[in-house]
Amino acid sequence: MTIKKVLLFFVLLSLNPFSQVFAQTQLKPHVGLIDTRVLHNEDVTYTIFNIRDTSRIPSGVYRNRVFVNQAKNQILRVQWTRRGKLELTDSSLSVLSTFSPLYHSSSHPNRNMILHFNGKNIEGYTLKLSGDSVMINDSSQIPFFDSNSYDLLIRALPLKNGYTAEIPAYNFEDGGVGLYKITGVENVVLNQGENKKLSCFKVAVIYKNIPTWLWIAEQSRELIALRTEMSKDFIIEMQLKN
Repeated sequence: MTIKKVLLFFVLLSLNPFSQVFAQTQLKPHVGLIDTRVLHNEDVTYTIFNIRDTSRIPSGVYRNRVFVNQAKNQILRVQWTRRGKLELTDSSLSVLSTFSPLYHSSSHPNRNMILHFNGKNIEGYTLKLSGDSVMINDSSQIPFFDSNSYDLLIRALPLKNGYTAEIPAYNFEDGGVGLYKITGVENVVLNQGENKKLSCFKVAVIYKNIPTWLWIAEQSRELIALRTEMSKDFIIEMQLKN
C-alpha cells in the first residue's frame, strides 16, 4: 500500500487543486535525483485525526520506521497503522541512490500482498484470508517508483518555492502506475508553542483528484504533518507526536 493506501485506507496522498496548469517534469529513478544525506534511520509516530465540519477527532495511530543501509545502497520503510481494531502493515525496499523499487509487502485485514520489482516488471501475488490467491505479473512502459514511498521520496527532492513535478508510482490496487503530481511548494513557518517556530516546506500533491498537503521541516526534512481532503465534508490529518 502507501501512506496512501495506509490513508486511502487512510490515505496519505496527493495535492493542490488550486495550482497553475504548467508542464511538469516527470521524475524517474536515477542517481542524483535525491539528496540521500537527508534520509536517515527514523522511528516516529503520528496521531490520525478525522475532520468533519468543525469536529477534529483522533481516530488512530500511524508509526513510520525507516532503515538506511549505506553499505547495501538500500532503504527500507515499515509503516504500521491502527484505527480502532483495524491494523495495517506495509513494508517497502528501494535502492537508496535512485529510489528504484525492489520489494513491497503488505498485511491487511482482508488480504496479504507481496510484490517483487525488476526494472519495469512487477511479479508477486495477493493472498486473501479465504485462502484464495491471485498471481501478479505486470509491467510498465515508463520507469516508476513504489507508491508506498512517494512521500518519503518527496522529502529528499530539491524542494524550493514553486517546485513542481510528477511522480509515476506503482500501486497494484489502483491498477498500475499512476501520477502523484506535485503542484506547488511554498515556504511556511509553523508555530510550535512556547515561542518556538519551525520553517517548513508546504508541499501540495494531487493523486486521482484527491488533494494532499505535506508539511516538511526545511532542515531535517522530517514530515511534520499531512492533510488529505477526501471530500469537502471529510478530511484526514496526521500530526507528528511530540
